[in-house]
Amino acid sequence: MYFYFVNVSKNGRYFFSTDKRGIQGKARAVALYEQIATRFPIEEGYEVTLIRWDNPAYTVLSDSTL
Repeated sequence: MYFYFVNVSKNGRYFFSTDKRGIQGKARAVALYEQIATRFPIEEGYEVTLIRWDNPAYTVLSDSTL
């Protein structure tokens, strides 16, 4: 099983992230990513990224890929 976390940056600088092992299951991770992305819009300088954590970590979704 993979773990996921969401990272949020503002104007290219770290803003906050969820715990690296805090989200289990891709469907749940994508749902949380979508909720966070609506609250931190790219138009206001935010970038929200969903990352799958195993070793190494892989970007799953990012504002720049949507």
